[in-house]
Amino acid sequence: MRGGVLVGAMVVAVTAAAAQPAAPTADDRAAAKAAFALGTRHFNVAEYDDAIAAFKESYKRVPAPLLLYNIAQAYRQKRDCAEAAKFYRSYLREAPAAKDRARVEQRIVEMDACAVAAPPPADRPGAGAPPPTDPAPGATVPATPPGEPGPTLATKLVLPPPPPIDRGRTLRLSGLITAGVGVGALAAGGLLSLRARGLGDDIEAACATGCTAAAVLAADRDGAAAERNATIAYAVGAAAVTAGVALYVVGRRRASERPAVALVPTARGGLAVAAWTWR
Repeated sequence: MRGGVLVGAMVVAVTAAAAQPAAPTADDRAAAKAAFALGTRHFNVAEYDDAIAAFKESYKRVPAPLLLYNIAQAYRQKRDCAEAAKFYRSYLREAPAAKDRARVEQRIVEMDACAVAAPPPADRPGAGAPPPTDPAPGATVPATPPGEPGPTLATKLVLPPPPPIDRGRTLRLSGLITAGVGVGALAAGGLLSLRARGLGDDIEAACATGCTAAAVLAADRDGAAAERNATIAYAVGAAAVTAGVALYVVGRRRASERPAVALVPTARGGLAVAAWTWR
């Protein structure tokens, strides 16, 4: 009687990756908030060019629509009506459901009219002479509508939420799967050991009443193959169980990590922020 058994164990690690833009890192968020606070300070002391540069730097780090509104406000204050209109439009494009949409649309109309009547500032390509302190003759630099406290600047930057934190969940799941594969391999090894012993008992029973050398050799060969495969299954199973336990332990440690605490600069000082998740 001939028999062949093949034992294998495979541990597969699966990760999902989507073709999406990389989310802002913690460093990007910190730099964006710092640049936002700096731009706010420049805006408050009428240093509009510096404010625009800081707000643009913040937007490059984290593309929050609010920053486009602030850039437009700074251009409006320096009487660069064309650029102000462009960034107001960008703001509405990125935040189509903005609560102040009607007011911003009115600003765009005013800035378009102003851009036609007034020359652009000298710090932009194709610009003419720098604008005077007062509106140019015939220009319509909009006055503050009744009830509106001047060209206000949005001073609360709301960044997109950070990506969810996997507190070791993937490691724990991988550990359980790997350990399960190891247990299966150990069980297969046990079955192969039983088969090897059964073949030995069959030889003894057959030879008690008479057996041929060919039958003994065949049974011995099958028994040796079963023992070899059992040894391989035991080794693979033990390794998989060990690796699975290690992965699970590491995952459990990450799940119990302390909350991350960060200091965030604001326009009026600083803010301590703590973040954690429950599983």
